[in-house]
Amino acid sequence: MADSYPKPFSNKIELDKNKVLGRGNSVVYSGSYERHPVAVKRIVVDTLSKEDREVKTQVRLDHDNVLKILTVEQDADFRYIVLELCTGTLADVCNNKYQGPDLPSDCTVLIEIATGLQYIHSKKLIHRDIKPENILISLDGRIKLSDFGLCKETSTNHTYLVSGPLKGTGIWMAQEMLNISVTDSTPIKGSIQSDIFSAGCVFFYFVTRGIHPFGEDNLIAGNIIKDTPVNFDKLNKGSFSFDVIRQMLRHQPNERIDLEQVLDQLKYQLTLQPGYNRLANVVRRMSQKSAISYGIDIYNLPFKEVRNRDTQRVDRFYFGKTPLASNSSMQKTILIVGDRGSGKSNLINAMANYVLGVEWKDDFRFKLIDEDHNQMDQVIFYHLNKKEGSRIGCPLTIVDAPTFTGHQDNDEKIYLRIKDCFRSSNEIEKINAICIVIYSFHSTLTQEQRNWISHIRNIFRDIEDEIRLLVTYDENCLPDMRTVIEADEIFGPLDLPHYYFFNNLNFFPTNTPDHNTYKRTFFDISVKNFAKFFFHLETLLFNLNPAI
Repeated sequence: MADSYPKPFSNKIELDKNKVLGRGNSVVYSGSYERHPVAVKRIVVDTLSKEDREVKTQVRLDHDNVLKILTVEQDADFRYIVLELCTGTLADVCNNKYQGPDLPSDCTVLIEIATGLQYIHSKKLIHRDIKPENILISLDGRIKLSDFGLCKETSTNHTYLVSGPLKGTGIWMAQEMLNISVTDSTPIKGSIQSDIFSAGCVFFYFVTRGIHPFGEDNLIAGNIIKDTPVNFDKLNKGSFSFDVIRQMLRHQPNERIDLEQVLDQLKYQLTLQPGYNRLANVVRRMSQKSAISYGIDIYNLPFKEVRNRDTQRVDRFYFGKTPLASNSSMQKTILIVGDRGSGKSNLINAMANYVLGVEWKDDFRFKLIDEDHNQMDQVIFYHLNKKEGSRIGCPLTIVDAPTFTGHQDNDEKIYLRIKDCFRSSNEIEKINAICIVIYSFHSTLTQEQRNWISHIRNIFRDIEDEIRLLVTYDENCLPDMRTVIEADEIFGPLDLPHYYFFNNLNFFPTNTPDHNTYKRTFFDISVKNFAKFFFHLETLLFNLNPAI
């Protein structure tokens, strides 16, 4: 990106000139880039000097807590800077104007600010304009440091030369910056400790929701110079942030703590907060983030992989400590089968999130099935061993069968693979339930569906009692019960508890406020159906045996 900007203007950038997000030396519009929502800053080419320096700085930065430039393009008249779209600022939050997604805990917000600032400093830069208006909130509720117009490069020891006139926003500046004479052009040595002071003021302002530690309006700069934080007693001494802010606001730069110490203290305070040891949060900290999808961070579960001796392909994944042999009777195993378009993979991913205790408010989800693992011709075993805080009370093995395609020869091979798998497996001898995933968009089962469902039925004894229909549906329509009624004709009359309904996509929603209540309703319905499914699974008195 930094090596190739600006690029010639392309049709990948679209502006909505009716939605102006900001004006100044440039105009910022809401728009899209490669069909993703973005902010687009449009600058007249003849007025590029300041913005050009800012862009050259910002394109070097790539961090989750720094506002990203996605691309820079230019035509004869304008330069277009495409930025991540954000929903508000920290100032909006403190002024009760914020209408974006829910923020994480206050401690997490401060950690994200400090993390972003530490990254900027690691690139031998000082920001010089840290204030609530320049701390943005992304579509997924993540903190983003922005506005690099006053950024300067620093030396190896994080110092730089600075002279008048004053640059920055006075009420957020450290005393050593405020004391620079407006007319004195003699350079003095500055340091990144000035950014730390500014961040301390912002921390205080945020946790008190709008109170500046050094007073009100035109008195603030004078109080900073005199080291008189007149409002500091308005921060509760028992606050998680009290000590760290006090140390960030030391009058002398060399007495302020560094950002590494700030983060150490805040992260320790985070461990003391409610919910820190909730299973979903514990697993998140031990998992690797794979992508950001629709405003939600996606994490790959930390599996131990085991290869098949014959094929040398990975076919077993273990999560958590393997239970003792004496507890093997608690183990529950389910086989999940479905055809193309049924939503089987999404359902399995949603099931894993339910088991790990993921809640609607969480800004992350877990992915159990990875595209590399979901081989079309392979039966794959996911072993989720019991962990404290799980929503279910037993170890769970999910057996993910290859997807039926509707082609007779291919589906016959899948049927045989499932039989062979349970005939030869030393670990999976019994199945507690067969889960048939059916998408209810169609009002009737196809002949291909009837065929593969009948194949599955023929593998296991007593299937009439332990068949489970996992019915998926789109959020724009309710499940079509005619699909379920037709399944009855194949399996025989079943009691209603054998049917469970899931809107899988709402386990991976955007956290934007649009339609949040609507989407949460479907999320809650799926959670209730998972709870009902696992209650019935855990109370089963016997297992199914392969009829082979």
